[in-house]
Amino acid sequence: MIKFLETIKPYLIIILYIVLLPYLLYSITIFNDIVLDVLFKYILITIVCLWLFKKDLFKDLEDFIKNIKKYLKDNLQIYLMGFIGMSLSISVINLFIPGVPANEEINQTIFNLYPYLFFIEAVILGPICEELVFRKNFTTRLSEKRFIIESSIVFAYIHMINGMSNLYQLLFFIPYFLLALSFAKIYYKSKNIWVPITFHMIHNALTMLLLIIK
Repeated sequence: MIKFLETIKPYLIIILYIVLLPYLLYSITIFNDIVLDVLFKYILITIVCLWLFKKDLFKDLEDFIKNIKKYLKDNLQIYLMGFIGMSLSISVINLFIPGVPANEEINQTIFNLYPYLFFIEAVILGPICEELVFRKNFTTRLSEKRFIIESSIVFAYIHMINGMSNLYQLLFFIPYFLLALSFAKIYYKSKNIWVPITFHMIHNALTMLLLIIK
């Protein structure tokens, strides 16, 4: 029974994340400002995630700070492969379907309205929360292949489904999945959650830079 609960625990947390996150973000008003509300609730969600996985976080952080150059150097190629795979797959999809994933359209809108708050949410809070839920949440006691594929499927699904308005948006599962593969591979290789968090922050910062350039 205990083994069964350990097996389904990641999925239970994912279900709670899928159900409670939208409810918290869009159903409860605190500041009467949608962006401030979203930011505040993301802070709360991040705090909860940090508390759920607090056991290893400080130990991992200390190790990451001591070996940051090595971690970044050893995993840069893995991230670049995910980034390139994501970019190429979006380019191929755009040959048939113009536009960007619905999730990116939402990000563009929020960025245009509140760029500084968007930075806090997308570049800082988002990567921490998502890496804890989609990577740390999936135990590395699973086989490497199973861990990487399962966690990446869930990550891609959550990002693809956000704001999806038509069935064509299903194709954007592919770029998110390819990016997620790199984050999962980085975590499995490093065994330190702050490594994929850092690369996730870098990726979102690059995405924000592209929004600025546009």
